[in-house]
Amino acid sequence: MKTVSFYISVLLVLMGLTSCQNTVKSKFEIVNKSNQTIDSLSIEPNVSKQVKLVSVNSGETKVYLADMSNIPNVDGSYTLTFKIGAKRKIKSFGYYSNGYPSEKLTIITIEPDTIKFKFIISKY
Repeated sequence: MKTVSFYISVLLVLMGLTSCQNTVKSKFEIVNKSNQTIDSLSIEPNVSKQVKLVSVNSGETKVYLADMSNIPNVDGSYTLTFKIGAKRKIKSFGYYSNGYPSEKLTIITIEPDTIKFKFIISKY
């Protein structure tokens, strides 16, 4: 009986330690189909205070992960911000619920005169 309760105690401690490591990330694929470098690009939930900036060269594709671990359990959208040439662009898009992304991947294609979004939904 002692060994059974010992194993249950160890299992509960391990479960508690691993549950604290839960990180939530939104995954984005940025495709630059413009003829210019995209600079100072960030994609963040609309309640986030942290900003991660990247550059994407013309013809390049990059994966961008937005950390949502510290987002409160609220609904919201994302904000895409970047500079292309001398112009600064800001675009709201997408949706997350209770601090969790609705999509497993969002593909963002930036063309010379258009921004396209393709949402890949997780299958449950």
